[in-house]
Amino acid sequence: MPRLRGFGAVHCPHLNVHPFVPGPLFMFWLFVIYCGLIALASVLGGFLPLLFKLTHLRMQVALSFISGILLGVGLLHMLPHALVEGAPVSGVTMAFLLGFLLIFFLERFFCFHHHEIEESSSDGHDERVHGNHTLGWVGTFFGMTVHTLLAGIALGSSVYMDHSMEAGDAGADAPTVLAGLAGLGAFLAILFHKPFDALAITAVMRVSGASRGGIILVNLLFALVIPVGILLFFFVDGIGTWHNLTAYALALSAGTFVCIAGSDLLPELQFHRHNRLLLSVALVAGLIVAWLSGLLETHDHGHGHGHGHNHAVGHHDHHGHDHGHDHHGHGHGHDHHGHGHDHDHHDHDHDHDHHDH
Repeated sequence: MPRLRGFGAVHCPHLNVHPFVPGPLFMFWLFVIYCGLIALASVLGGFLPLLFKLTHLRMQVALSFISGILLGVGLLHMLPHALVEGAPVSGVTMAFLLGFLLIFFLERFFCFHHHEIEESSSDGHDERVHGNHTLGWVGTFFGMTVHTLLAGIALGSSVYMDHSMEAGDAGADAPTVLAGLAGLGAFLAILFHKPFDALAITAVMRVSGASRGGIILVNLLFALVIPVGILLFFFVDGIGTWHNLTAYALALSAGTFVCIAGSDLLPELQFHRHNRLLLSVALVAGLIVAWLSGLLETHDHGHGHGHGHNHAVGHHDHHGHDHGHDHHGHGHGHDHHGHGHDHDHHDHDHDHDHHDH
């Protein structure tokens, strides 16, 4: 009885087995599936504030949690990414400060918060709660949209890069169907933290008193940002030259997040004299969620850069190989100098020995 080879084996003398090579149509449907699942997760996350009755305590807990997410995404995720994009540090910090001051002055001169007394505490003191955070949710929507747009561009580049590498390795041993899932790491990173982004927007909208229809509309529009980012990757020529613009956009959004959390949402919690431990735990929980999602995306970010770097190194080696041949050809005429001999590769030395024989 013949012994069966392992799954994915290519070299089989009796069976015409071809390796799985993902083509353009496969990549198209992969994008469709990725976008559909991310949009579904985003919509579900955004619907959570509509599924529960927003009592006074729940509103305060939600504000604490969302403040933690905004601070974490802004300071632990977006700002560090902006700093590694290659733009001048002074420009990045200036963009961060501009985003902060933009929200601060808009709130200072154009947005007036009317704190209504909705319930009294047991000791007879009134507790103030938030009445209008329209600018807060608009700023949150703007920042999350920029962040998600760039995530869509990153997903498009990751899928395209992995697909190109797999197509180039078609002659190698056994690419499996799982290996054909290009950009899987980027997809999982976006899938896991996108519901929290949508939740941050719709929760602030709910607190601001926005209508149910408005919340649903914004939630659905936000779910479409990832596909728009992917389209931008494919239709914008020379996307790699946008590093400075990307860095400034991330820093600007980070500044808006920090200002919204620090000067708009968190001060409201100072009026709440009870449940301090619960609100503090909610704030830390939001920071942890942002930190964990950032870790996942940072890991994929490094993985994606690693692919790109290896790809570039491959091209460099190829060109270096060509130069090596030219140098080798040149070396036959000047063998008596013996200058490049110590730095040649083994195959180069072998060729010289063969030449001497």
